[in-house]
Amino acid sequence: MIEREIVPLPPDRIPGGTRDWRSADAHRWLAAGPARWSRPWWAVGALLVAGVLALAVSPAPVCSEAAPCGPEWSGALLAGLALLQLYWVWRLPGLALLTLGPTTALCLLADSALGAAEDVGRLAVLLAAGFALASAGHRRAAHHAQRRLALDAAGPARHPLPPAAAAFNRGTFSLAVGSLLLAGATLAAWQGARGVSDFEARAARATVVSAEVTRRGEDEISLALPGEEEPRTVGAYAEDYPVGGEIAVLVDGDWLRLVAEPYDAAGWQFLMLLLGVPGVGFLANGLDGRRRAQSLRSAPLPTLRVLVAEDHRGRTVVHPVDDPAGDRPVLSFDSLAALDDADEEADGGAEPAEDERSAARAALDAALGALRDADEPSPLREAVLYGAPRPGGELALLAVVFGEPVLECSTSPVRAARPPAPRPAPEPRPRRSRRRAVAADPTAGAAVEAAAARLGPNTEPLSWSAGAVSRFVGLGLLLAQLGLVSTLGSGDPAPHWLLLLGLPAALGTSATALNWRITADRRGLWLAGGWRVRHIPWERLTTVRHEGDDIRFGVGGAEPVSLAFTGFAWLERRLGHQPRAARAVEEIRALLRHPELRPEHDARAADHGAPLGPVLVAVLALTAITVLLLW
Repeated sequence: MIEREIVPLPPDRIPGGTRDWRSADAHRWLAAGPARWSRPWWAVGALLVAGVLALAVSPAPVCSEAAPCGPEWSGALLAGLALLQLYWVWRLPGLALLTLGPTTALCLLADSALGAAEDVGRLAVLLAAGFALASAGHRRAAHHAQRRLALDAAGPARHPLPPAAAAFNRGTFSLAVGSLLLAGATLAAWQGARGVSDFEARAARATVVSAEVTRRGEDEISLALPGEEEPRTVGAYAEDYPVGGEIAVLVDGDWLRLVAEPYDAAGWQFLMLLLGVPGVGFLANGLDGRRRAQSLRSAPLPTLRVLVAEDHRGRTVVHPVDDPAGDRPVLSFDSLAALDDADEEADGGAEPAEDERSAARAALDAALGALRDADEPSPLREAVLYGAPRPGGELALLAVVFGEPVLECSTSPVRAARPPAPRPAPEPRPRRSRRRAVAADPTAGAAVEAAAARLGPNTEPLSWSAGAVSRFVGLGLLLAQLGLVSTLGSGDPAPHWLLLLGLPAALGTSATALNWRITADRRGLWLAGGWRVRHIPWERLTTVRHEGDDIRFGVGGAEPVSLAFTGFAWLERRLGHQPRAARAVEEIRALLRHPELRPEHDARAADHGAPLGPVLVAVLALTAITVLLLW
């Protein structure tokens, strides 16, 4: 067992009566966690499969003059509630326990949802909902059991949080995003309701006539109206109207609609769901985070002495106090440093200037970022954990960051940590794990030195860009997106769902694959991705990694920056070439380690590269407009 460096916490900052959280207690805490069968993806998968089956065996609505196919607002709302249940089963089992039962009952009883589905589909939904409720209940009970074990390990001592926690806000971002999304959803619902109202007003002025169906298209029919020589075309579910049949039509001048098919607000309803479902999810997350943070500050808390470290994703990982090797993690969570305004006040009691407070926070974030972005495993820090740990809960910890005790508050729910995989032997890595070899290969230092020798001193800026494989893959993705856009004129609604849900992410991926570029000059790196060009000064760049098919840049005091994706490294190796992204990472690491090799001149703006995303948006928009005009 190799012990890592441990940064001690000053004894005067450890509250009296604080007990050690030792491996035996931590092992019992982990053993009391939820069983494997209750993992949320099983319940979410069961609900998805059952829902798709129930929809597949539901009879398609038949539009008639007696029962027109009007906009189903209740069905849209129930669909949004059903989608929210999937998210809450995954992230908020307590809320799912309260809402899943009533939502399932409404969906099974309402004719606008699954009320007309066959019994096998309704039974599948009922069984899946029961399994999801049992799963959420078991997870909730296991989390409470873990909290009780943590309280037993902490003992009777209780202590208030340090003053810095008073000004730490939780949930503000989620609440803001949720409010904006819900505002957009409300606007979409209002537009749909206004469309229905306008249709009803015009239908009241129109004349009802009987017309003969003369031709059927894919999603339209032609009608012969009394007193008119030329037939008129109107959009309709063509399979419901045989040629030669008589149907009732609303006519108001050039305006023509079927009585059986009034205004269809499905587009606005879909936009309402697309914005409203994540909006409610963000809002629930923000309110839940704010509630948990408030409960953490409202009363004295149990405390535990632990060891903490930061993983390569920036999450805070908690270890037992008797784990000096750091190989037995217990839990993890995202955290941010909280400033203590009382400690920042001047001797005369004056409030510190706002720029001084911002500078202090930036310095703390930079220190934490340096710990999290380091190539080598970060040192273990002795810490005091405030709160009773349980998955989904809220915690705070006090630990030393570069010589100063700093309070860090969780910004994500606590998650039980899994033990890391055994460290690989120094032999060559197996083929399936070579995608991450640049980030963890023990020979990476030799590769960096070889890259430094290959580069030599430079005066002019250096650049790395997409190769043939990356551009070939990006072009394939773009052609697939163009093909998807071309389905806008078809009568099948399924491609439209895929287009709206998957197009934005795929567009950024293809834009990056086609045109990514990294330029190094005297001042730092210029990264041209799918949507913008970013600049990282040399003094802020901490790490560069090739992870999978992405390049990840660690930036001290800020979120990591990524170029995703940069081509298939596996395919490039198969073709006998060194992946362009891997070569770029090696040479940028060499420049980072050897400042004397960096270029002496600044790059021109034209050499920084240009984002291709806006151009692709214009191309896809023109394609969509052309398709819609032709149809």
